[in-house]
Amino acid sequence: MARAVTVAVAALLAALAAPAPLRPGPADVFTAISALRPPRPVPAPAVPFRTLEGRTVRLGEVRGRPTLLGFFTTW
Repeated sequence: MARAVTVAVAALLAALAAPAPLRPGPADVFTAISALRPPRPVPAPAVPFRTLEGRTVRLGEVRGRPTLLGFFTTW
């Protein structure tokens, strides 16, 4: 009798410890986290900039290379 109770308690604990079945969620991650979708990228305009050496460069000339642009003001 004690063995049957032990087996029943073990089965009950195993059933309670089992992970719940996964429910299918939204296929779109943005919908799942209620986030706004980012807009499509737009190419930057061909604005001329001066390098540290004083040479004028357009953004198209540095396409495909990492470029850091610094915008400062004197307000």
